[in-house]
Amino acid sequence: RYWNRIKVHPCIEKVIQIKAGRNIIGDFLLSEAYSECAFLTPSFLCPSDVVFKTGRSVAVGSVHPKGLRRLMAACPNLTSLAIRDRRTSSYFLRASCPKTKLRKLQRLALNGDGRLTEMGLDKRDLQKMVDALCSLVYVAVDSLEVRLYLDHYAPHVVLGWSTCPFCAAKFPQWNAEHADLWARVHKSLQAGCGESQCNGVK
Repeated sequence: RYWNRIKVHPCIEKVIQIKAGRNIIGDFLLSEAYSECAFLTPSFLCPSDVVFKTGRSVAVGSVHPKGLRRLMAACPNLTSLAIRDRRTSSYFLRASCPKTKLRKLQRLALNGDGRLTEMGLDKRDLQKMVDALCSLVYVAVDSLEVRLYLDHYAPHVVLGWSTCPFCAAKFPQWNAEHADLWARVHKSLQAGCGESQCNGVK
């Protein structure tokens, strides 16, 4: 399949891939954007911002709050948004982050597993988010407080996990059970052991 490639702001050094003939943004990655960059200005977007206005699915990494606001304003037809950075996820959840233009957003994935206070949030922030995102039907988030609140305040929203809950629960247990193994391997690597020595570690 043929894909057009449009270069974005040079400080981002990423590419927006737009499917020819449909003008749908598949994956908009800003994971390496500089936090001080005020990107996504009207002159930067592209010759015709209709491409952004018809975008359906966007995934971002670390984005400056001003850039995130401009992105949301430029993509009113988003149905899926994934935010992979903790700080950006916390900012998106705040009541001060305008979300009224995302009335078509159905799926939201966030990076956050802490308490509301740790993320600088309270229940009012979550209430404002649910009220603004009237089409929301699915949220992936690991924070238990956020999940409990959404389960109570927005029972129509299906909850998912951003990471594997089994791995998150089991890895600390496995690390404790195999602490001696990890110590031996680490010691061997530090000593620059040969292949025969490493093979002896079970």
